[in-house]
Amino acid sequence: MIMKNDPYFLERSITDEEVAANLEADLALVGQVEAGTLTREAALEELIRRGSHPQLARRFLRHTLDQDKLDAERARTGMIAD
Repeated sequence: MIMKNDPYFLERSITDEEVAANLEADLALVGQVEAGTLTREAALEELIRRGSHPQLARRFLRHTLDQDKLDAERARTGMIAD
């Protein structure tokens, strides 16, 4: 996952198109995990292999994969309205 404000990537010029393409590829990995064709650990390894910082990759997976669960729990407990 490439983030334009990530200090590692500020050293080189990143275009908006590169950011968009990388985000699409990262979301495709999330889709594979959700479909059960890829494990969460394998997705994490792939994100890191592509150059993502391990902490950023874990955070990305946690937020994208667990967001529905968090929203459902908040709705169940009345923390957010449907």
